[in-house]
Amino acid sequence: IEERKTIMDQRSVFERLRNQFLDAQQAGGDPDEDAPVLGDAAKEAELEEELRQATRENSEAQMRIRSLQDELFDKTDEAANFLRESSMVQAELADLKFQLEQEVAGGRRQTTDVIELQGRIQTNEDEMSSFRKRLVATEDRKRQAEEERKALRP
Repeated sequence: IEERKTIMDQRSVFERLRNQFLDAQQAGGDPDEDAPVLGDAAKEAELEEELRQATRENSEAQMRIRSLQDELFDKTDEAANFLRESSMVQAELADLKFQLEQEVAGGRRQTTDVIELQGRIQTNEDEMSSFRKRLVATEDRKRQAEEERKALRP
């Protein structure tokens, strides 16, 4: 805002100078008149001072503009670096998500396999228990048959 005011002040000074120059040309002053009037000398000195001030403010504004352009260039460079790094991090994150999904899917498959194997183990243990009962029953019948056979033979 301060820079804008300075530029507006410079424009105002230049506009006044231009208007005075145009007025002097239109008045058709005498070209042989070399000696300025006392009031004109004071006014000319004042205008020269205003011109110097405007020139100084213009130089300061130009320096500020260059400084801001340099800063903008640096920030643009920095933003580009951040964007590149961000893209790389996003790609790495996508890879990690994919790996995690693969590992979760593998873990689920393994869990399903473990549950299935536990079911088979339980079934086998039930069958083994049944076989043991049948074995005990068969051994009991065998023993009874041998006892009966011994009892029948004198």
